[in-house]
Amino acid sequence: MTKRIFEDCLSKNIWLVITLLLWTVVVTVSAGLNYLSFRHNFTDMARHYAQGTLRLIIDARLWNANHGGVYVLVSESTKPNPYLKHPRRELFTTGGQTLTMVNPAFMTRQIAEITNRSTGLLVHITSLRPLNPANTPDDWERFALEEFGRGNKEKLELINDDQGGVFRYMVPLVTTQACLACHAKDGARIGEIRGGISVAFSASPHFAMLHGSLRNMLAGHLLAFFLVGGIIILLIRGLRGQWLTNRCLLVEQETAIKSRTEALVENTQRLEEEVAIRKNAENTLRQTHEVLVVVLDSMPFSVYVTDMRTHRIIYANRFLRARHGEEIIGQPCWRVIQQADGPCFFCLRQENKGKEPEKNHAWEFKNQTNDEWYSLQETDIRWHDGRQVRLGTATEITEQRQTADRLREQMAKYHTILSTTTEGFWELDVEGRTVAVNEALCAMLGYGREDIMGKRPDAFTDEANGAIFAEQLAMRSVSMNRAYNICLRTRAGEELPCRFHTTSLRDHQGNLSGSFAFVSDLSELLQMRGSAARYAMELERSNRELQDFAYIASHDLQEPLRKVVAFSDRLLAGYAAVLDDRGRDYMERMQRAALRMQRLIEELLNYSRVTSKALPFLPVNLDELMAEVHEDLERRIHETGGEVVWEGLPVIEADRLQMKSLLQNLVANALKFHRPDEPPRVLVSGNICADDQVEIRVTDNGIGFDEKYSNRIFRPFQRLHGREEYEGTGMGLAICRKIVDRHRGRITVTSTSGQGTTFTVVLPEKHNGE
Repeated sequence: MTKRIFEDCLSKNIWLVITLLLWTVVVTVSAGLNYLSFRHNFTDMARHYAQGTLRLIIDARLWNANHGGVYVLVSESTKPNPYLKHPRRELFTTGGQTLTMVNPAFMTRQIAEITNRSTGLLVHITSLRPLNPANTPDDWERFALEEFGRGNKEKLELINDDQGGVFRYMVPLVTTQACLACHAKDGARIGEIRGGISVAFSASPHFAMLHGSLRNMLAGHLLAFFLVGGIIILLIRGLRGQWLTNRCLLVEQETAIKSRTEALVENTQRLEEEVAIRKNAENTLRQTHEVLVVVLDSMPFSVYVTDMRTHRIIYANRFLRARHGEEIIGQPCWRVIQQADGPCFFCLRQENKGKEPEKNHAWEFKNQTNDEWYSLQETDIRWHDGRQVRLGTATEITEQRQTADRLREQMAKYHTILSTTTEGFWELDVEGRTVAVNEALCAMLGYGREDIMGKRPDAFTDEANGAIFAEQLAMRSVSMNRAYNICLRTRAGEELPCRFHTTSLRDHQGNLSGSFAFVSDLSELLQMRGSAARYAMELERSNRELQDFAYIASHDLQEPLRKVVAFSDRLLAGYAAVLDDRGRDYMERMQRAALRMQRLIEELLNYSRVTSKALPFLPVNLDELMAEVHEDLERRIHETGGEVVWEGLPVIEADRLQMKSLLQNLVANALKFHRPDEPPRVLVSGNICADDQVEIRVTDNGIGFDEKYSNRIFRPFQRLHGREEYEGTGMGLAICRKIVDRHRGRITVTSTSGQGTTFTVVLPEKHNGE
C-alpha cells in the first residue's frame, strides 16, 4: 500500500509540490530568524555607541576630579561658575589675568555644548537634587534616576517621534574620593549615586543601517529560494520521467508472471484441499488437548493422574509441578501427594480386594511434614491407552480447618458465657419467634426452656407491654441496636421489671435474619433507688438539723460568750486597782478562754457550712484565687519573713469560696508551723493528670511531723502540738478534708520531722455541670 501511495504521488506531481512547500518554509524560517538577530544587534549597536560616547566624557570628568579641578582664563564663553562653592574658585596671575576653576560638572556641560554643535548629540548631566537649575532632570531622566536608586545600572530606550525616533541612554554617577573636595560639605559619601549623565541621539542613521542590512538579507534569501527551487523542479521532473519508463516495463513482466502463476495456483489448490482435510482432524485433536491442558494448568489446586496398578503419577498439572518439581512424574502418589512413607488406605484396600475399585471417593488427611490439611477428591477413569487410572484433586484446606476450629472454640465460649452469665439471653428469628434462651432467662421467668422456645415475647407479658414488644420488633429493620424497659410476667404471675439491650442480626446479603437481646432484672435496681430516695430524705433531715445547730451556735452560744468578754473587759478597766495580781490573772485567763471558745464555735460553723451553705460548681481559676489568698495572708507572711510562691495552677469546676478556704487553710498551716531559725517558704503547684484529674501540692520547709499521725491530723479538734507552742483550734485540716470530700477528691500528706511537709489534693477537673 505504501508503494501505491508513492506511485500516485509521483504520477500527479504531488512530490514536487511538497518539496517546494518544505523549501519555502525553510527559507521563511531562516529569514525570520535573521530579522530577529538584526533587531537585537540594532539595539546593541545603539547601546555600544552611547556607552562609548559617555565613557569618554566620564573619563574626562575623572581626570578633572583627580586634579582637583582645572583653571582656565575667564572669557566670554567661560565665566566663573556661580554654583561652585570653593574657596579658590578664582585665581589672579601676576600679570593681572583672572583664572576660574572648571570642576567636572562645569567641564561636562561645556563638552556637551561642543559635542552637540559638532555631532548633534545631546549630553546632559542631572541629579534629583541639582545645584544648577540647568541640571534639573526631565521626566525620563527622573524615572531613570529612581531606577538607579533601586539597583539598575543603566537605562536605554527608543522614543519614537516624527523624525524617525531618538535613542536615550543614561548611566549613574557614583561619588568617588576625588568628588569629596567639592561635595563633602553637602553630605556626600563614597559609593552613593549622586546623579546621572544621559545622552540622546537620533535613531535615523541606525534605522537606515538596519533597513539596508534587512534588504540585503531578503535579497539573498529570495535568490537562494528561486535558485534551489529551480533545481528541485528539474530534479523531480527527471525522476518522474525515469519512473514512467520503468513502470511500463514492470507492467509487461507482471502480465507474464500472472498467467504462469494462475496455472500453478490451480494445481496447488487441489493439493491443499486434500491436506486441509487431514490438518483439520489433527487441529481438532490438538486444540482439544491444549484446552484441557490450559484448563488443568489454570486450576489453583493440584490435579494428578495415577496408574491404578502401580500407583505412580503419569500426569501432574502446573500447580502440582510448581509445588513439588518436574521430577514427580513416575513417582508413587502417596510419596508426592501425602509425603508419606507408604501407600494410603485406598491403595492398600484395592490391593487386598483384588477387584474393581470404588469409582469415586473423597477424604481428608494431615501432612505430617508441614502440618497442612488437604482434601482429596478421586475418580476412576480409563486412560487414552486403555489403562485404568485415577484422576484426583488435592486442595489445601489448612485455613478452613483452622477457621472451623476457631469457630468451634468461639461457639464453645459463646455457650459458656450464655450459660454462666447472670443476665438473660433471648434470641428471636425474623418472625419474632424464640430460637434460643439461656438458663438465666428461664430462671428469671420461672419457665423451662421448652416452654419458651417457638413463642413470641409478648406471650410472657400483658397487653400494654406486648404493644411495646411489637413496636420494638418493627424497629429491627431500621435500627441496629436498641435499649428499652419493659415489664415481663413470671410463671408465678408476678411482674418482673426488665431492661432489654437488643441487637439486630443480618445475613450476608444485608437482610434481617433475626435479633437477640440481653435481659437485665431491674428489681434490685428499683429497690436500690427506693433506698437511695430514703437516704436522700434522711440526709435532708440531717442537713436541716445541722442548719438548726448552726443557727443555735451563731446566736445562742455566741451571745453569752460576747457578754463574758465584755464584762471581763469592764472589770479589768474599772476595777483593776481593787483586784490583786491573782485576780487580774484569773480575768485574763477567762478572757483568753472565751476568745478560744468563740474561735472554736466559728470553726465549727465553717465546718458545717461546707455542706449546708454550698455553692454550685463553676469554673474557677486557681491561679487568680491563689493571688487573693496571698493578699489575705500578706500580714502573716510579712511577720514571719516568709515567702509564698505558686505556679502551674489550672482552671477547674469547683465551689469558689470553698476552694479559697482550702488553699488559705493549707498555706496558713505552712506559715504557722515553721522552724524558728528559718523563714517559711511555701510552694503551691499544680498540674492536670491523664485521667481528667487535677493535682494540687502545697509544700513547705517547716517543722514537719511523724507520718504515723497522717490520718489523725484531718480529724476535728486534733492537734499534734500544745496551744502554748502554736495557736489554733484543730479544725483547719478537718475543714479541708470535708471540702475535698464534697468535691469528690482526696487529700493526702507526706512529711518528715524537721524537714517539711507536702499536702497533695487530687480533684476532678470537671463535674459535668453539678
